Amino acid sequence: MRLAKFIVILAVSFFSSSASLAQCYNEALYRMVLPLAKNINPKVLELAINAYYNARKKGLDDKGILTIVDYSLPSSEKRMWILNLNNQELVDYSFVTHGSGSGLLYARKFSNTPGSYKSSLGLFLTKQPYHGQVGYALRLQGLEEGINDKVEERGIVVHGAQYANESFIDQYGRLGRSEGCFALPVSSYNNIINYIEGGTLIFAYYPDKNWLQHSRYL
Repeated sequence: MRLAKFIVILAVSFFSSSASLAQCYNEALYRMVLPLAKNINPKVLELAINAYYNARKKGLDDKGILTIVDYSLPSSEKRMWILNLNNQELVDYSFVTHGSGSGLLYARKFSNTPGSYKSSLGLFLTKQPYHGQVGYALRLQGLEEGINDKVEERGIVVHGAQYANESFIDQYGRLGRSEGCFALPVSSYNNIINYIEGGTLIFAYYPDKNWLQHSRYL
């Protein structure tokens, strides 16, 4: 029923306006997903879907899974959404850390530089999980040149951490901070990694003018 409804919305949008097919697709998908993504900023969702669509045109992601991280929110709030776009389903809604070089409660600074301990923005492609120094983790590929394309060199991954738990927020008013990695609560990181691994997209947002103006995915 949901898929049929999506197709109807898409067709009506396309044939009743002069908008491009891409615009119609993105608008229809946005309308389907917005009610599911709890507390998400509509503008962030719009940008994420646009980036997702442009990545799909390049042959990236055939699973229909999109993870959105909104770094404009404080770490004391859930700011990661994992969406199955094929099923129009919110799979998880999670806390996630930012890098120690990016800020305390809020992430304000971002970098692509090794040793900066800052988070990176933009679009990432998930690779394969592995067991390493931080335990079970998920390798990432940064898709945006000059913005996040050094994440592999920097060792930026998805992993679990005790400082990413809600109990840490209760004690300190914020999550702990990583070295730039997406650190998740220990209760859920294993399931999240297994769900998004193997070629799905992560969209990390902050209202950074340079990135917003120059990203090839936006």
